[in-house]
Amino acid sequence: MFLEEIIGSLHPALVHLPIGVLTLYAVLEILPLKRLESHVWYRYTKGIIVCAGVIGAFFALSSGDAAAETRVVNRAILEVHETVAGITTWLFAVLAGIYVIAWLRDFEYMVRLEKFPFVKKVWNIIVRVAYALDRPIIRKSIAMLGFIALSLTGILGGALVYGPDADPLVHYVLQFLGLN
Repeated sequence: MFLEEIIGSLHPALVHLPIGVLTLYAVLEILPLKRLESHVWYRYTKGIIVCAGVIGAFFALSSGDAAAETRVVNRAILEVHETVAGITTWLFAVLAGIYVIAWLRDFEYMVRLEKFPFVKKVWNIIVRVAYALDRPIIRKSIAMLGFIALSLTGILGGALVYGPDADPLVHYVLQFLGLN
């Protein structure tokens, strides 16, 4: 119980860095920055940013679970907050996976692993799925959905901490979701 309280108390600190990093990634992915998109380093930069954000988001999810166990809050709002936070994390995790698989595809180590028939078959399926998702319109769409989910998660988190009247937007979102 004591450890849960410590981890739970870290949630506010652990949650804000991934929010900023994933917001930055979403902006870079969604905005048509043609000059930058032609550079290889820009793709690597976006990949590193989304991977860092996803790692932080998983830490935030874990600390949020601990915080939920140690706080008295509106359970209905909390459940929706947890669900949307999970959806947010996994949307961005899909995007991070696209970048990681593209990077791994080029490693010599993966070429050696492909000597094993089962590994080669599984790897080829993973690469095909990632390749199918690695299109600008799909990445932009997932990033947009991720940003919307991230915003909704933040609104619900604000409602948990500051109450349902934290600001007018919180009130309308709670009303829309039937959580008033």
